[in-house]
Amino acid sequence: MGRRRQSFDQTLNAIDYRRCKQRVFFLGVRERRLTILSQQHRALHLARALDRTGLLPSGDKAHICVIGAGVGGLTLAAALGTLNRRVTLLERALGPLHLQESNDTRWLHPNVYRWPMENWDQEASDLPFLNWHAGMAGKVARSLVTQWETMRVEDDLASVVTEHYGVSHVNVPKQQ
Repeated sequence: MGRRRQSFDQTLNAIDYRRCKQRVFFLGVRERRLTILSQQHRALHLARALDRTGLLPSGDKAHICVIGAGVGGLTLAAALGTLNRRVTLLERALGPLHLQESNDTRWLHPNVYRWPMENWDQEASDLPFLNWHAGMAGKVARSLVTQWETMRVEDDLASVVTEHYGVSHVNVPKQQ
């Protein structure tokens, strides 16, 4: 039997939210198999887990910082934004998905690693947003960036998500 993607409950257990005091979370740092789709699933699970456990700050001063505008960071920022949370998205590169956007030699498929399980050949990602179809990495990335920009305008994510690109340093003051 093939490997199954991480479930919501596994994500909830992995973040160990009951003992988390600093509220710093990482997507896939210790993962061996990182695919575009697995990063998106982890991001969606993390947003849902944080929302359901009450770990997401609320109120006018509540703010979440997502570092990295790769596929996981972009998906997490979108998920948190759809929950109407104020998010700052920071990225070292000059735009989102910079590694994938210029790659027109690598072919991506959302479900190829699910073989031989059912629907392994389904060419669409089937997510609530930021969906993509099998294709070259650059085309997939450009599709995701276009969808992100559309969400910012049509779903009014721009009112809750602030983007900063070309960021080289982040200074976090100590809490007292």
